[in-house]
Amino acid sequence: MKLNVTFRHFEPKQNEFDEIAKHAADKFLKFYDNILSVNIEFDDDVTKKVHISVHVDGNDFDATADSDDFKKSLPLAEDKIVSQIKRWKDKRSQH
Repeated sequence: MKLNVTFRHFEPKQNEFDEIAKHAADKFLKFYDNILSVNIEFDDDVTKKVHISVHVDGNDFDATADSDDFKKSLPLAEDKIVSQIKRWKDKRSQH
C-alpha cells in the first residue's frame, strides 16, 4: 500500500502528522486487504480540514471532515472511509 500525505496552507512540525497518518492508513487494512493507495491531505485554510482518498481495485473512496483541530478531523474522516468500505464489501458479497 502506498501512503501519500500532503499539507496545504501550513508547514507541519517535523514528522508531526506522519505517524497518525500511517496509523489511519493501517486502520483501513483491517477492513480490506487489497488497498492500493491512501492519500491524506491536511488543509489549514479556514478550518482544519482532512481529506482522505482510498484507492482499491476498481473503486475509490473519498471523505472529508473539518473541525478546529486536525486530531479531531482525522478520526471523523477515517470513520467515513470505513463506513464506505464496509458498504462496498457488503454489496460485493451479495452478488
